[in-house]
Parts: sequence; C-alpha cells; structure tokens
Amino acid sequence: MRHSILLFSLVLLASLKVLAQSAGASTDTVPNLTEKLLESLGGKALWQNTRTLYLKEQMWAKQSSEEIQQEIWRDLKFPGTKLHLTSKSMDRTRAWDAKQGWGILENGKSYLFDSIRVKTEFRAWNANLFTVCYKLANKDPNLIIHEKDGEIIQVYNQSQELICTIELNASGAPIKWSAPIGEAIESYIYGPLQSFGPYNLPSWWTSPDGRWQFKYIEFKSSPDAPEISFLPPKEFNNKK
Repeated sequence: MRHSILLFSLVLLASLKVLAQSAGASTDTVPNLTEKLLESLGGKALWQNTRTLYLKEQMWAKQSSEEIQQEIWRDLKFPGTKLHLTSKSMDRTRAWDAKQGWGILENGKSYLFDSIRVKTEFRAWNANLFTVCYKLANKDPNLIIHEKDGEIIQVYNQSQELICTIELNASGAPIKWSAPIGEAIESYIYGPLQSFGPYNLPSWWTSPDGRWQFKYIEFKSSPDAPEISFLPPKEFNNKK
C-alpha cells in the first residue's frame, strides 16, 4: 500500500514538472512589447539594417494657412539630421550633428546653434521613434527598457533618464509617443499604419492639441551611412 502511494506521488510530481516546463516554454514564446512594436513596423531584421532615412512630409500648423513640405535626412546610428522646409513663403534649411548645428533662412541669413540648442536636438534625435526602433533592433546596450501595463514601453539611458514613452495598441502598433525635449514634454498621437514598401508607418500623426499635423508622402531608407553632410556649407558665413 505504501509502495503504491509512493509510486503515485512520484508519477504526480513528474507530471506536474512536465506541465510546469510546458507552461514555461509557452510563456517564453509570447512576444514582448518591444518585439511587437518592431514587428508591427516591418520587423526586427528590417530595422536592424535601416541606417539612414529620407522622409518627405506634409505639415500643417494651426497658426499658418499654408501647407508646409518638410524633407528630412536622418542618421539613425550617429546623431545627425538635416531638414529642408518649404511653403509659399518659407524656404529654410537647418542641420546638426553631435557637435554643432546651423541654419539658413529665406533671406539668406545664417545662424549657428548654441550649446543648449545642440543638446535639445540630440535629445529629440535620441528619442525619435525611428532612432529608437533602430537601437532596439540592434540591442543597444545603452538602453534600458521598462514594459508597463497598458501596452506601454518606457526607454531609459544608463543614467536612468527617461528617453521616451511609446504606447501601443493590441496589435503592437504605436498609437502615442512622448519624450522630455528641452524643458517640455513633447508628444504625438499616431494614426493607423500604412505600407511604405516593406515598412509600416503611421499614416498621419498630430500633436495632442492639434496645433501640428503631419503626413508622410515619401519614405526611403538605406543600410549605409548618409551620403549627405550635416556640416555647414563652405559659403556659410558663421554669423548668428
């Protein structure tokens, strides 16, 4: 009788162990929020090999009756961005890297960024959704990821400073992004995803108060370093 009870107990323990292992295996196959985000936007492998972006956007500002077209060249590996904004009354260019920034206005006047502006632009670049996706896909060791209830990803640096917060829907697509840029919290609401070749990107996005609205009209990528320079042109007069 005792032998039967002991045998039954051993069989039961073995069965429970198998069930626990099975449960653990199934849990490990459930994608985390970071994986869901990358998959929704085209896949981890795609973003691992997306070094440089060229974007053309339509912009609308509450305080302006004109539609603005914005071209952006962005390096996702090292800090560097160039923008060209045009409308009926506007033709402006500005660019920056980790060390300096500059701009040229409609009247040809040029200016340099001060150190505060360079730091602010770096924070914006570092928190940008596409920069974050590149770094997540390549498992950047400088990032610390916290996943919260409500499908929320919080990205921190090694100093435990918040870089950005990304909220996802049930499918893993981003629906809201926010980041501490300068002295303010900048945030955007994203619309449904739209295909741009192998990429899936928000079809539109807007500031929460609707003062700024955006829509992609062209999106190109490259696995290579940018072909353009973020440095001031030779004729730049270096005057603020």
